[in-house]
Amino acid sequence: MKPHFNLVLALSLLLPVLQASPAWAQASPVVGAEPATSVLAIPSDLKRVCFTGPNTFESSPTCPVLLRNGYVYWAFSYIDNRVGMAVIAYDSNGKSIKRWDKSGARYLWQMTVNATNKTVSFNGQANGTFTMTWDELYVPPPAQGQWELGTVTNNTDKHVMFSFHVPTFGSSNSGALKAMTMAGILINDYGILSIDPRGNTSGCANPVWRAEIRFDNQAWEFYYNTGTRLDINIDPDRHFTFTPGPGGQVVAAGQPAKCL
Repeated sequence: MKPHFNLVLALSLLLPVLQASPAWAQASPVVGAEPATSVLAIPSDLKRVCFTGPNTFESSPTCPVLLRNGYVYWAFSYIDNRVGMAVIAYDSNGKSIKRWDKSGARYLWQMTVNATNKTVSFNGQANGTFTMTWDELYVPPPAQGQWELGTVTNNTDKHVMFSFHVPTFGSSNSGALKAMTMAGILINDYGILSIDPRGNTSGCANPVWRAEIRFDNQAWEFYYNTGTRLDINIDPDRHFTFTPGPGGQVVAAGQPAKCL
């Protein structure tokens, strides 16, 4: 039988399978590292200075950053070299979301997270330090990351039907395939390939988001940034090949993302 596709917008078909977890907020911040040359919109009164230690002027090729709720927190020194830093949270599109101006340290070399006290320490030149609480640094998580469903190639002898999430107070149309948070692909008589969002739990600044892909007793992790495309090939034995676009990764369940 020649394979063909039907697009089904009736979410009632898959809603029991595709309920999203409400726990989007990332409880604890995580320290990561980003290249010191990363392109950022840095305010004109600030500069990026990252040293390799507290008692050296050797520039580090990477800068410590804080990762939380889909945001990347950078600590910048001031152009006028005062003993202080400005901490700025950026979203996954590189947009500045919030800024905190702090005194006590300049020329960042280390960030440390204290899970007991729920604080983050920013360490600078000559062991200068300032500390911020997790509550102080909290920024509400952004909207769920959206990805794009690209080509689905069906090599089975069964029909394939689609269903996908409709946002609250939103609607569905053909463009919804370019702004997806969750999806299901029903292979008649075989089962449902479901793609469920799991929030910004990749552990990376890039990619930010994670989704779980499941079919029967098989599972994969889809790591992506907003707008990442995902192509899917289904072979005659219902084996799947996932081809994500730039910035995206699909790995076996439980495997970590490779930070880019």
